[in-house]
Amino acid sequence: MFTGIVRELGRVVAFDGSRLLVEAPQTTAELGDSIAIDGVCLTVVSSDGAQFAFDVVGETLGRTTLGMLAAGDPVNVEPALRARRARSRSTASRSLSPPSTTPASRSRSCRTRSP
Repeated sequence: MFTGIVRELGRVVAFDGSRLLVEAPQTTAELGDSIAIDGVCLTVVSSDGAQFAFDVVGETLGRTTLGMLAAGDPVNVEPALRARRARSRSTASRSLSPPSTTPASRSRSCRTRSP
């Protein structure tokens, strides 16, 4: 999930048509994290301090303007929000006991009597 707020103006270090390397010193991300580059959600495949590498596939190149990027170009950088709430909810749901299957807890259907 993204906020829609650009957090930093990064710079393309290199782009060979499939691997995009972006410098964004104010951004923190780990391997596998999502970062939107010029509005396109990409996954970090490697990170070295302030530089992040992304693999860009042909489908993405064909549907976005990323294919026109060159070394030195500025790019908008927007890291994804961390899903802490979602993780805490899934942890809580695993700790709940399963629903009771006793006859008293089962829903009963209403039946009308025939005269």
